[in-house]
Amino acid sequence: MQRLEGRPFALLGVSTNGSRPPELDEAMEKADLPWRSFADPAPAGAGPIARQWNLTTVPTLYLIDHLGVIRQKWLGAPDPAQLDEAIERCLRAAETK
Repeated sequence: MQRLEGRPFALLGVSTNGSRPPELDEAMEKADLPWRSFADPAPAGAGPIARQWNLTTVPTLYLIDHLGVIRQKWLGAPDPAQLDEAIERCLRAAETK
């Protein structure tokens, strides 16, 4: 992911498994996840983010384009090849305009 630093997209995760921010940070570091994530620290699916966004799967990951539009949503961990392809499509769209 470092090769993509500064490019026009964002990946945001939401953890709805009840983890508090320090626990989530530790888990993300251990798994070497390069994107930012929100911690929704209530029991699974009962936190304010999960309720408002209707989330039930951990993790949920969003790909956001250069205009701030959600272009892809993954329920559960995405396949790395699918994630790369979705990011590349998003970048092509942003960088050809």
